[in-house]
This record gives sequence, C-alpha cells and structure tokens, in this order.
Amino acid sequence: MSTLLQSSSSGSLYPIQCVAVLALASQVVPASVSHHTWHQRLGHPAFSVFQHLVSNKLIACNSKSDFNYNVCQLGKHVKQPFIPATYSAQTLFELIFSDVWESPVLSPTGIKYYIIFIDAYSRYSWVYSLKRKSDSLHYFEQFHKMVSNVFQSHIKQFQADEGGEFHKLEPYLNKHGILFRYSCPAISQQNRVAERKHRHVAEKLRCLLFQSQMPNVLWVEALHYVVYLINRLPSTSLNNATLYHLLFKQQPDYSMIKTFGCLCYPHLTKQINSKYSPRTLPCIFLGVSPIHKGYRCYNPEAKKVLVSRHVSFSETIFPYSSFHPYFKDSNSLIFPSNYTFSQSTMTPAITSNVSYIIRDGEINGY
Repeated sequence: MSTLLQSSSSGSLYPIQCVAVLALASQVVPASVSHHTWHQRLGHPAFSVFQHLVSNKLIACNSKSDFNYNVCQLGKHVKQPFIPATYSAQTLFELIFSDVWESPVLSPTGIKYYIIFIDAYSRYSWVYSLKRKSDSLHYFEQFHKMVSNVFQSHIKQFQADEGGEFHKLEPYLNKHGILFRYSCPAISQQNRVAERKHRHVAEKLRCLLFQSQMPNVLWVEALHYVVYLINRLPSTSLNNATLYHLLFKQQPDYSMIKTFGCLCYPHLTKQINSKYSPRTLPCIFLGVSPIHKGYRCYNPEAKKVLVSRHVSFSETIFPYSSFHPYFKDSNSLIFPSNYTFSQSTMTPAITSNVSYIIRDGEINGY
C-alpha cells in the first residue's frame, strides 16, 4: 500500500499544506470556438486586445478565421488623423484662404456676415462686412483688384470651404487663371488657416465688447479694429514676426493704437460756431480711419462719427459701461437707425463697409 498523504498533527487537527493549481483556459473553455465567435462574444475588441487574450491563453480558439470588420466599422469608425501640411507658400498672394462667418446678432444696418481673405505667406488678413453671403463675389473682385493695383501681384490659388457663396466665384476665378480648391464637406480642418483666424478674431472681438461694454449689435465696429490689431501683432507661428512686416517689409506704427470704446475728445475746429463754443465734444473711440491719418470718434448726442487727428483719450473711462456724466441722456448712447457703419469714409453719412489695409502713414486701414 502506497502513502498518499502525510501530515503532522497539531493538537487534534492534521493541517495539510496544499498548492493551488490553476487550470489552463484551454482545459476550461472548449476549443471549438472560432476567432470570429470570440470576437463577437467580447464585444468587438480591438485586434491588439484580442491577440493579447489569445497569446496569454486566456481564451482558446480553434481557428484563425478572418474577422468580420463590418460591425466594427459601423460602430467605431473615426476620422483619420490630419497630417501636418507640408506645403508652405513661398511668396505673397501665392495662396489665399477665405471663409464666411455668420454673426448671431444683426447690426443696426443689417450686417450679418463677414468674409475674410488671408494671405498664406504673411497671414495678413482683409475683412469685408456683408449683408448677404451672395455679396462675396463682389468683394472678392474688389480684393483681387486691390492686390493687383497696390501690390502689383497676382493671386495664384484660392482655397475655401464648399459654401454656395464660393461656388459663385468659380467663373471669375477661371477667367483670371486662379486655381481654386475646396475643403471636403464638414471637414473644417482642411481650411484650418481660415478656421483658426476666425477663432482668433472672435476671441478678440468678444474681449473688446466685454471691455468696453458696448452692445453686441456694434460687433462690426469691433471686428474691423480687431483685424487692424491682429495684423500688427507678432505671431508665434511666424517666429514672432508681425504680419504687417511680412507684407510691407517695415514695422507697424503703434503710436495710433488706443483702447477701443474709451472716452475721447476730438478737436472741433470747423464745427466751432463762436469764440465761446467748446473746442471738443465727448465721444467714443471706434478705431482708426482707413482713408485718413486720424481717429474715428462717435458722439452719441450729435449722432455723428467725427474724424480728427487731434484727439485726447481717457482710456480708463468707457461711456457704455454705465450712464456717464459726460452724456446728458443715456439713451443717446444708442446708435441712430440711419447710421451706416463703415471703415472707409468718415463723414457723418458713412456709405461703404469695405476694409482696406494700406501702409501706415499713407492710408491707415484695417
């Protein structure tokens, strides 16, 4: 007779030392299950996860049948990663990016959109405010003529999304030999330069409105000054060069930059009726005139936009922040319904909404 088990007594008990034996998965799980069945059982895991289970003998499969990836594609399909673009414009106006942005707020004069044109080489931007998207062709024609006349250059390529307003540009682009390309539907990353610029503009626009506490309906005024500022600021993507310098080969002049929406006092030489009349009126600073070397100042009581080179600023006072003693009637801070916003003429009756961007010292535009 052979001995099966030995143990020392401990009082009236005989403790037994045991070794745990783990059964192999192949001994527990029948080996008649295919890869495909296991893949379905496990809820369609990634191939690397499934392979780990098999290689560590946590499941056993009797065949290496191909997976049916149809369900995986339907349930887990994702966008392909975007590889950083290797193309880089080497000259001015070699490539123009464009997009149309819609404002959630209608301006007093019916402005709902703006279209932006961005030079791929310098990242310099031109912005035009629109009442209708269909106006895009008209303003691109103006932009194209400006590039040809001011810079003696030719736009070679044009890129935008597949919005209907850009399809209307095709005959004009073909006529002038401009190559055009569209981003795929719902793939904004393919027009990433314009999309990033929109975000940058929108962020600064909100900051100016919050800072000045001007009503959102005046977003067009803030828009043009924002683009004016961005074009003159260093860009980290361009090794801290300014967009203005890359376009004009000279540094921008910062001396005319003042705080948007602040209290200002333009000199009123021509408006003085007598020797005892005030030499100035309290106004709200709206930006720099695109066709004068001067400032745009809005007087709520006179309901006029005045342009003057001789302006004093109180950059810590914002008339829209509350009723201000400089203005007798708080209702006068509302722009008149017949006021026309513009960045090109500075008479009380403004007629154009086009933003020109010319050299500082010649035409201080946006």
